[in-house]
Amino acid sequence: MQGIHFQENYIQRLPAGLSVEQIIRQLAQPLVAAELVVPDFCRSRTET
Repeated sequence: MQGIHFQENYIQRLPAGLSVEQIIRQLAQPLVAAELVVPDFCRSRTET
């Protein structure tokens, strides 16, 4: 991912038992908030 710079020492704690889709959505939220990816990037395939 060129042009994306992550905060140094950034750690995000995720609850146990999340599905892969939920993990992707959770981790994508900071990128969506910074407008580095479109909101559809983290939308579940079942939501479309």
